[in-house]
This record gives sequence, structure tokens and C-alpha cells, in this order.
Amino acid sequence: SWLCGGKLEIVPCSRVGHVFRYNQPYKFGGNFLTRNSQRVAEVWLDDYKELFYYVQPHLRKADYGDITERLELKKKLKCKPFKWYLQNVFTDVVLPNESSIAKGKLKNPTSDMCLDSLGNAKNADVGISSCSESRWTMHFSYSILEELIVNELCLDASISKEGAKIQLYDCHGQGGNQLWLHKKNGEIRHPNTGMCLDRGSDKFPIMKACTGGASQIWVFDTYYAKVTPRRLKIKPTKP
Repeated sequence: SWLCGGKLEIVPCSRVGHVFRYNQPYKFGGNFLTRNSQRVAEVWLDDYKELFYYVQPHLRKADYGDITERLELKKKLKCKPFKWYLQNVFTDVVLPNESSIAKGKLKNPTSDMCLDSLGNAKNADVGISSCSESRWTMHFSYSILEELIVNELCLDASISKEGAKIQLYDCHGQGGNQLWLHKKNGEIRHPNTGMCLDRGSDKFPIMKACTGGASQIWVFDTYYAKVTPRRLKIKPTKP
């Protein structure tokens, strides 16, 4: 509706009714729900249809019928691209291919040590292990909200003291103790404490004053150049 100049409205106290038939006067052929979903993706999602096929790869070669008429209607109505919808209507969406600035092992090159959740649950300290190891507990991501995430938990630094360890907590998406600033081959700064993530000298990384030293340089396996941070816009509360 939005793509082609229309709109959807929420009408307070409205009622919607549906009359169910005792039987269907016609038959459905095959998996019509999947086929219809595929047709929607092919007609309306543009390049974003790849996300549809990412979760349903078996449909890439499936027959979804002739969509020529639908594409011509889309052109006739001068419908906007799906990207416009994401940028102007559904602005809160975080797409899988745009949710991370960087991913992979988070390595301190000088020591060849990588962050490691050690398989711990929330409220535990994040650890550090040799990068020669290869396990899922070392797969981190740097989100567009500038969070450091492992196993759906966020690194959280709540103690403003040198030598403090970093905990694993549920991600809340509000910045604060879970906001980390990082650029490739650089420090990982924590604005709330004013300190940086340091490799430490034991089995746990620690918070230390930022020096730019070798123990505070970190690098992910992969960086996504086209993905940028989505800074939180927090409205000030009225007194």
C-alpha cells in the first residue's frame, strides 16, 4: 500500500469480522501459501528477496508462475522500491545482512588471543583464549547498535575501575554499559567508563585506561564496509 501511494490507518474501536465456510468450493493445488509468499518476494522485495531465499533456499528453483502482469501493474502505478519502505516507513527493522558491522573472532594480534565466552551463561565474566582454538564460543559480532555480542548476550561493563572484568548480560539495546566504540585494527572504547578493553594478563580481558598500546588493539575476522552504526536517538525527559 505505502509503496504505491496508499496508506494503512489504525481506526480505534473498529471491528473486523470473518465468515468461515463449512467447505471450500474450490481446491488448492500444491503448497499455495509458499507459492504466494515467493510471488510476493519476486514482485515487491527487489534485491531484498535474497533474504527470503536465505531462509528458504529450496525455493530458488521452484516455479512461482507468471508475474509479468504484476510487475507491469507495479510499473504503471509508479510504485517505490522496497528500500524506500524500509527507510521511510518500517525504519526500526534490522535486517540480517545489515545487523552487524563486523563478525568472527575478536583478536588481539600481538598476543594472538581472542575473546571467548567460554560457554558461560549470562552474569558470568567473558574470557580470553588462544586464537588457534576454533569453537562457537569465540564467534562475536559488533552490532549496528555498537554492542559486542556473543551467543545472544552482550558484553557489559558496569564497574568504572581499572582491572574490572567484563560481564555477559542480556542485550537491552539502550547503549549505556553495553555501548562500545571500535574501528578496524583499533581500540575498543567504552564511553560510560571512559576506559578501553585490554587483553589483560590472565584468562580474562579487563578494563584499563586507554593508551593505544598493543594490548588494547583488536580486530574482527570480517568487517562490512557498507554497514554503519545506528546511533540511538534518546529524547530528553521533561522535568
